[in-house]
Amino acid sequence: MFGGFRKSEGCSRRERIFCGSDVPGIRKYAVSKEEKVEKKRMRRICWKLITAGVLISALSVLGDCADAVMEQPDFMPGGEAMVQPDFIPGCKEMVQPGFMSGSTSVVQPGFMISCAAAWLSNFIPGGTETVLAAEDPAVLWVVTEQTVSDGMNYQAQKAAESFEEAHEGITVRIDILPTDPQEREICLKQLRAQIMAGKGPDVYLLPTGTVLTTDSPTSSSQIRYLMETEIDPLFQDVTQAMYSGVFQDISSWYDGDADLNTGGLQTDVMNAGVLEGCRYVLPLRYTMPVLLTDLSTAADSGISQERIDSGIGELAKLALNSGDSMMAAGLQMPDDTSLLGQLFDYEKGEMLVTEQDIADYMRLYQAWYAMADAPAKQLITDCLEELRALLDEALHYSFDDVLAELNVTVSLDSFNDAMDYVSYGYHWSLDGFPLFSDSLVGVLYQSALGKVLEKDLAAQPLRGMDGSVTAEITYFGAVGSSCETPELAYAYLREFLTEAYQWDLVRPRASRTNIDYWNLPQELQTDGFVENSWPVRAKGAAPYLWDTFQYQLFYDNRGIGATTKRQRTLKAKSLTVTDEDLSILDVPIDFVVFPIVQPYEESLSWALAQLNGADGTPTDVDIDGLAGQVYRYLWWHLAEG
Repeated sequence: MFGGFRKSEGCSRRERIFCGSDVPGIRKYAVSKEEKVEKKRMRRICWKLITAGVLISALSVLGDCADAVMEQPDFMPGGEAMVQPDFIPGCKEMVQPGFMSGSTSVVQPGFMISCAAAWLSNFIPGGTETVLAAEDPAVLWVVTEQTVSDGMNYQAQKAAESFEEAHEGITVRIDILPTDPQEREICLKQLRAQIMAGKGPDVYLLPTGTVLTTDSPTSSSQIRYLMETEIDPLFQDVTQAMYSGVFQDISSWYDGDADLNTGGLQTDVMNAGVLEGCRYVLPLRYTMPVLLTDLSTAADSGISQERIDSGIGELAKLALNSGDSMMAAGLQMPDDTSLLGQLFDYEKGEMLVTEQDIADYMRLYQAWYAMADAPAKQLITDCLEELRALLDEALHYSFDDVLAELNVTVSLDSFNDAMDYVSYGYHWSLDGFPLFSDSLVGVLYQSALGKVLEKDLAAQPLRGMDGSVTAEITYFGAVGSSCETPELAYAYLREFLTEAYQWDLVRPRASRTNIDYWNLPQELQTDGFVENSWPVRAKGAAPYLWDTFQYQLFYDNRGIGATTKRQRTLKAKSLTVTDEDLSILDVPIDFVVFPIVQPYEESLSWALAQLNGADGTPTDVDIDGLAGQVYRYLWWHLAEG
């Protein structure tokens, strides 16, 4: 362990970047300046001890005041005094409502003492040392998350190599946060303490969600396992982090960057990183919920344009009223707040969603789930049985062993996955679905598969309960407020907005000759887009991203039934896809948000899980009570920011 990050002494440069260790050059530089660094460290220790002593003395005086405030039960809507986890795990903060518009906030003494202790643990002899690269002007410290081997980690490494060539004497240190829960908890606590102390990273390069997709090779060099790992993100709410001063304003460099062609970026999405005229965050990728319809059957199912424009509520009611279980299964209502519209007005500190809005969604979700669950499970079972028969007949291997080796997973999403169609022939328009939910990434594949299947497949935004179109930022970059060389940090980050990085051109590829002879390198491309989301340089991306998928088809060998699969592969490889095939990119976006992350037991996802039993049967849970609880948790999330 080094500063909470993984460290590997025997790695090559590329291996080091993937295990989160030092970029070559840092250790040598630190050792050559060891005496100077140690003196600076001891001065910091003395200063922090003196500061902490004054701070704790002051807190003892404030203790009675805080206790008095805590005894008042009416400081929150509903008269309930609630305590929520704060920025550092285990700490508590209590805030009066309306504090964003000028009211006073009261912080518990325990919160500040815990923060002081975490802060001091980085400097007191015998504790964990802070990362030296954070204070060295010759080192640009970048913090990011684990990704697939050819995803954002690979891009970060390539950008670092280019940056170091262009900026002699500057080294890019890339630390990848650990995914092991215990190791991660320690790491995040130390990192958050450093951020509070003004000693945080120079650059943040992070996803906004709670699930990381990673990969590892199988026994066959042509296949890589894809794995999903749940994590606690560094920032629970990026918008709140902007308000709290974690990031530095980079407007002057962005606005003056004539070579970047910022006019080619999705304006609405990019503006999500702007607060009160200052640009704190650079969104890099985004997504939105999408509704796919088969126009040959949509009208017969009662799916009109008016219903589509009305949003998820009207479509779910149509499925329920018509008794169309396949429509219900294909709709796939999300179990989060993504279709509730804009939740907060951060500037005014106000909730924009009501308890009734939440309760209405929950009742609709409960009824939808009861109808959709059984047919979805049956479809998955049928697909697995078909696959079992093919395996038994063609390969004479154990079904379970082959599934394990090929990493075959069948879920309802398999009906909407282009690679699964090429490999196994699954597709929603072939299996009785009049519509199907997807993400923005899927529109590229569906546009092409519609041509392969000779079907008229339409893609439109899946609108929320209020009929609005909401997009979510999935990946972002930002410069830390403590960065002493923000112009260099911006110079590194801007590369991720260029065409090469946005359009999947920076990605390892085998030569065409090797592909033709199936003599493939071990490091192959994984399925899908970089970080499974759409680039913010949206226009012009389609042909390049489709070329990436066509490349993947050369080595994908998961299909059973070589002749049939080869026919599907050849059709897909013969197609061209352009921006004209993706009219959804021209649809105006009403809201662009950074998703918020709450503890599961306080989330809408947890509440929705209480509505139906394992067999899909509705429970008799108090929906209004659950909705009120979710509302209060959301309110507290807003308040503690």
